[in-house]
Formats: sequence, structure tokens, C-alpha cells
Amino acid sequence: MSIRRVRFSELDIKNLASKVPPEEPIDRVTDFSKYLVQKPWGSEYLMFYNDFVEIWSLNIKQDQTTSTHCHPNKKTALILLSGEAVFTTLNGDLHLKPLDAVVIEAGVFHSTKAVSPEGIKLIEVETPPAKHDLIRLRDKYGREGLSYEGLNKMTVSEGECIRFPQVSDGDTVENQLEFSRLCIKKIGPHDLKGLDDKHSNYLSDWDLLIVLEGVIYGPENDEIYGVAEVLRAEDILTTKDQNKIFNLTVMGIKDESLTEQSKQVEKKKASRSLMSKIISR
Repeated sequence: MSIRRVRFSELDIKNLASKVPPEEPIDRVTDFSKYLVQKPWGSEYLMFYNDFVEIWSLNIKQDQTTSTHCHPNKKTALILLSGEAVFTTLNGDLHLKPLDAVVIEAGVFHSTKAVSPEGIKLIEVETPPAKHDLIRLRDKYGREGLSYEGLNKMTVSEGECIRFPQVSDGDTVENQLEFSRLCIKKIGPHDLKGLDDKHSNYLSDWDLLIVLEGVIYGPENDEIYGVAEVLRAEDILTTKDQNKIFNLTVMGIKDESLTEQSKQVEKKKASRSLMSKIISR
């Protein structure tokens, strides 16, 4: 489980300067809350949104890849939930495994390829919300220079998509995606130093945390984690006596693949035991 950050480079500057924003489609969509968007590499849908951020769930098939694209005005974080992937920028590759995360500055050209036989599932966190902030530099499916998909590439989802509702102070909402448990919680204005055991234990239960609203400040009142930042729970709990938070909403991610594998093993053991009893009779 690693968290890596990709900065805007000279190559990004050069390539971005040669591109102009694409024309928007006639059937442009602005409310994605009920749609599943069909892609040549798989599909994606909007999982959660607020005034500051959107979270998209992506399903990419084996050996398929997103376009080499950038978001000139958006910061993005990718978190791989299952499978193995290769994340590529104009400066090189990163190999990703479950719960690896990449935080990407605005304007960085990048692509993600699924290399595992079962494909990959990942979530994409974007701030500010602006799905049409997109420039495609290269694309194996012929979409270079085109805008984001229009209504003709979307279907109304019939329950196959996980959607998180808006949350209020103190609210907690959980869902399961593949082998990952996802939870959104609004903690509200609070001094981390004063977090009670309930809040501390809650945060420590997760492998990764994503900031969806608010700011975590350091001891010098400097911003150390803002919207779309990915961090480990211990990153703030070990220094909570020094940090302060403001109006914080987070998504927690817990890898439960080992738990699920253990359940499957126990099921097989129980099945073999039952068969043994039947045979012995």
C-alpha cells in the first residue's frame, strides 16, 4: 500500500500548450447521478459528490487502458481497489496493486491500464467537480481530441451502481465494493487533539482516508491535507496532538480481501466436512 504524488512537468506544459479544449457534445450531461457511462475500456459511474469533490467508480477490462489525458483545472486521486494496473505519465510508469494510490496535480497527462486477468476496479477522486475538464492527448480507441462522452454513451443504472448520499455532521454511511469496505463520515469542526476515543477508533479502523471536504492543519496552522488528498489513518492519529481539522468529511477504505478469502476457505472446509459426514453414513 503506497501513496505517490505526480507533479506537473515540463513535458505536460509542452503538450498542453499544443492542445485546445474540445467542443462539448450536443447531448452534454451535467447530472451524472443516475447514469452508468459506457467506455471502450469498460465503464464508470458517479459514486459520490458534494460541492468540492466527485468520486467515480471505474471498471477497466484486462489489457484495456484509459486515454492519455489530463484535467487542466482539476486535482485527481486514483485508488486501486482490486487487480493490478500500470499507471503511465509522460515521464514514466508506476505499477499499482490493491490500495495503492496516486495523487495527480492538475494538468498532468496520465493513463491507467488493467493488466490482471480479471480487470481492475478503482475509484477516482476529482476536485473541483468538473467532468468536462478533459483533454485527450492520445487514445487507442480514436477519441483523441474529443470531449467527455455524451448521453448516447450512457445508460440509466438499475441498481448495479453503488451511490453514496450526502452526509450531515456525525453521519456515517458504508458500502461494499469488491473486497473493499467504503465509508463516508462527516466529523465536522473539531480539534484533532480533542477527538474522543470514538472518533479516534473510527479513523484507525481504515487503511486509507480520503479528504472529501475540509482541511487538516499542522502545528503552524499550515494546510497539510486538503480535498482529494489520500493518507493513512496513522498519518494524522500519530500527530493528532499537534493537528487541527476544519469541517472534515472523509472516505475510509478498508481492504477486506483476506477476510473474504478466509470466509471462502471456511466455506470449503465446512462443505468438505459435510460431504465426509454424508459419505460416512
